[in-house]
Amino acid sequence: MTKTDVIDRIRAHEADLRQLGLRSLMLFGSMARGTATPASDVDFLYEFEENEATLEHFLELKALLETLLGCSVDLVSNRYASPHFRRSIRGQLERVL
Repeated sequence: MTKTDVIDRIRAHEADLRQLGLRSLMLFGSMARGTATPASDVDFLYEFEENEATLEHFLELKALLETLLGCSVDLVSNRYASPHFRRSIRGQLERVL
């Protein structure tokens, strides 16, 4: 799977993701850098709308993304990511939604 495949699959289900209260979704990591292998997971920095950041929505988001992509997904909250972490991935972030 390529970065374009990942983005296209997710954007095709934007309405479902927005229903969960998703405000933004950014791709980073090996998939964003173009160095992913078949064993790679896919990493996302996400943000929910205000008052939508529930455990239920998080679990539904993770399950939906893993179903759409057919692989493991790691989710990092933009709200709770450290400034150091955000700086370390800034150059590789690619907006998906």
